[in-house]
Amino acid sequence: MLSMKRIVVLKGKSLYDVLRKAADIMVTRWRNLGYEVAIYDLADSSGYQSEQEQSQAVLDAVFSNDTLFVYVIQAHGFDVVDEDNKPIFDRANCPIVGQIVDTPIIHVKRLNNHFSDNIYIGCVDKKHVSMVKKYFPGVAHPYFMPHRGFLCQNKKPWSERSMDVFFPGSYHSYEEEIAQLQKLPEPYRTMGLRVVNDMLDNEKLAYDESVCNVMYQMGYQADRDNMVLIMDALYPAYRAIHEFYRTMAVSELLAAGIHVTVCGRGWQNFSTEYPRNLTIIEGRSINEIAELMGDAKIVLNVCPVFTEGAHERIFTAMLAGAVCLTDENDYIHEILSDNVKYYNVRKMELLPEMAKEILLHSEAEETHTEKAYRLAYDKYRWENEADEVLEMLGL
Repeated sequence: MLSMKRIVVLKGKSLYDVLRKAADIMVTRWRNLGYEVAIYDLADSSGYQSEQEQSQAVLDAVFSNDTLFVYVIQAHGFDVVDEDNKPIFDRANCPIVGQIVDTPIIHVKRLNNHFSDNIYIGCVDKKHVSMVKKYFPGVAHPYFMPHRGFLCQNKKPWSERSMDVFFPGSYHSYEEEIAQLQKLPEPYRTMGLRVVNDMLDNEKLAYDESVCNVMYQMGYQADRDNMVLIMDALYPAYRAIHEFYRTMAVSELLAAGIHVTVCGRGWQNFSTEYPRNLTIIEGRSINEIAELMGDAKIVLNVCPVFTEGAHERIFTAMLAGAVCLTDENDYIHEILSDNVKYYNVRKMELLPEMAKEILLHSEAEETHTEKAYRLAYDKYRWENEADEVLEMLGL
């Protein structure tokens, strides 16, 4: 028999509405399983007379004896403290489950200073779990929970799709990230630049591993709290790796005469000698992006900062019936095998030929994408995540 208690879900702002939509899907799944669910939108106070009234309603729900557990994507509210400067969620009488989808280093305020056994943090990369355990020991229950995908409602037959290569994601300049590092005082400036070189030399290094390597090489040591501060200060180095490979992948395809459609913020600032091969779509919601994927033959994934995890872009591409052409790591190989196509970031010059080969074989790719779709539908939708959260909590 299901508990008569209810699940409380908190959702906040999210780029392209990705995590807001994910929360809505999980709420629907839990309700379909028979649970009562109350959802609070932290980004919209229009139903309240004031933000203070909204905050009180949220706290009343969190601390209610009728609450089974609280689920928060991106750990919104985990940094709210009480009069003793302690995280207020730690005082709740139920599990508080926060899912983060980026490196833990950008969530320092939300992960620091926890002290209660009721705090859970889900990470989309196994090395992120290790980082939480090492640098945020107050988080009682860090766990691995992969990204999930969104369904496309109108998948076109693969051979009839209008976009050859589609890349949904924002653009920031690699040079701008390096410039941010150049502005840092020494020794942080040198440290940050060396982290970039270190991660470019070894794509399997996680960000914290590289920072530790460079500090050791430079003869520096730091305790746990100061390591967190250092990694936070050097964050442009992490972003630089992200942007370096993203820019290189798109540039290689354009130079080879392959038409690429990008969708996201910042691409108007992208410089290329082959503008005729590039179509720029302004940022869209995740629902719209999933539909665009349904009109793409290849969806490009570039996310080398995930070293033991996978971005939702991969699973959404599979659910849209597109061929996902992705950079590789051991985790993706383990769970997806040949259901996606892999390129090596160390051999980016081979990427265009891989894309051309895929585009030439429509019949084979129809079979490939149907197989990939079935796998993603069975295991990698947000509905699956809702089920796994219940299983993790023993419900």
